[in-house]
Amino acid sequence: LTIACASAFWLAGMTPFDAISHSFSTIAIGGFSTHDASIGYFDSYAINLITVVFLLISACNYTLHFAAFASGGVHPKYYWKDPEF
Repeated sequence: LTIACASAFWLAGMTPFDAISHSFSTIAIGGFSTHDASIGYFDSYAINLITVVFLLISACNYTLHFAAFASGGVHPKYYWKDPEF
């Protein structure tokens, strides 16, 4: 998950160091940044969207991800039925 997040950040225009650093912070939901303006430093809609997507994925219970993916493909019904959402 961290590698996917770092790759997405890098493809969206971050330097490799920033991409890796921000992916660690995003997946851990820590909110730390290498810049004083945090993610706003990059002024990029794509980077903001990547951050939101990976924050939502990371905030979710990993057992729920396993249930949704284990039966061969993504089954959104597991997410919609879960009280966490």
